[in-house]
Amino acid sequence: MSHLQFAFSLYFILFFYQLSWAQQIIASRPPVIVPLTTDINRRYVIQIEMANTTFPFALSLGTGYSLVAASDCTSCGSEQKYDLNSAPTAPIGSQAVSVLGASASGQVMQENCSMVTDNSSLWHYPEHPMVMVNQSSSLISSGISGILGLGTNRLNGNFSSSTLGGWLSSNAALSNVSFGLSLNPPEISSSDAGQLHWLAPDPSAYQGEVSWKDLITTTSLDSDWVFKMDSWMFNVTDGGSQSRNGGNMTTAVDPYNPNIIFPSDIAHSIHSSINGAVLKTQTSMSSVWSIPCDSRMSLTITVGTHPYMLLEDKLIQSDNGNCTSAIEGWTDNTNDAYLFGATFISSVYLIFTVNSMGHGSLGFAKRGLVSAKGLSPGAITGITLGSLACAGILIVGIMVFGIGRQQRKAHQSMKERSESYIPPFVPNQVDSNKTTHENQVYESYSLPS
Repeated sequence: MSHLQFAFSLYFILFFYQLSWAQQIIASRPPVIVPLTTDINRRYVIQIEMANTTFPFALSLGTGYSLVAASDCTSCGSEQKYDLNSAPTAPIGSQAVSVLGASASGQVMQENCSMVTDNSSLWHYPEHPMVMVNQSSSLISSGISGILGLGTNRLNGNFSSSTLGGWLSSNAALSNVSFGLSLNPPEISSSDAGQLHWLAPDPSAYQGEVSWKDLITTTSLDSDWVFKMDSWMFNVTDGGSQSRNGGNMTTAVDPYNPNIIFPSDIAHSIHSSINGAVLKTQTSMSSVWSIPCDSRMSLTITVGTHPYMLLEDKLIQSDNGNCTSAIEGWTDNTNDAYLFGATFISSVYLIFTVNSMGHGSLGFAKRGLVSAKGLSPGAITGITLGSLACAGILIVGIMVFGIGRQQRKAHQSMKERSESYIPPFVPNQVDSNKTTHENQVYESYSLPS
């Protein structure tokens, strides 16, 4: 096979392989891009429309239920409340919900809901069970009207009442559902706090391999997305390092909490290594430390074989010259679990997948270098195939140029041989014999193929 034939063969093999891959992209479900903002408490907010009204709902992974402040709730803050007179159905029961020490309760009604997407269109999920909250203990407060729970309700076994379970029930042909989270750091009242990639992760939002962890059930955390962390290491300049490993550390992820919470004894030990750290406040859930604003530190979390490092720009929170640590400690000294809130989640890309039985896995990946926000799968495919075509033309061109150059070099070499050739002297040989001898030499010299 000639070099040119090989080049064309290689190109077409690559082309059809890439075409097959592109068709898989087109055939796969594209994510529904849902924009996120944050409220005054740094909770991530999604706009939910129902009863011809748009409500700000905080995103939580600690429950699978959705909740909205009812018009008769006096402990639900000052945001928009749901008018019970507009409910399309009668109550079908009642439900109490707890998330990270906060709670709420009320009657359950079915409501036709919609998520507001990035192009202001609506993604509908009809007849969704909604807890109409008439009593809230810190769960629904100023800044939000409700909670969008993207958990599995693992603790009470009511997966069918969750947003994920309801979608799978109405799409029985599908065996599982996934979504991705690409969060920006948890700032106060941010209008650009990241994206929820609903129904499918966004491949452009992460890079490299995904480390998968199976979900576990625990009673130490009222949360649904719980896994076993492999190890962590904390380093502080002039303060040494601390670490834990062994792969048996119960850990939950939930952006409803902006910070990271460690077991109490570990959190105290970490802050004792930071010069100038002082216990600032202690709530019913966690302890918070003040630390010098110029502290230099890092926290490395390992999931599978992939380490994720957070530096002081994530671990130190500044407010008018006063700084606090993003690492907190449980008030309950017996709680040996870990909680990774938005400070950690905004440093990685998370993929959530769950099957129709409510069993799921949690994927961790490095954030993508370039976001493909706004690009459809068809556009991505077009860019891919266009790039491949250009690459193929370049490959063929280079090989054709190389073949031509090789042939020119061969001709030049032959010419040089012809000009420099001196036939051996043969006494009494006539010129015609010289010509014959030269012809014999050229006939025995062949060009390289």
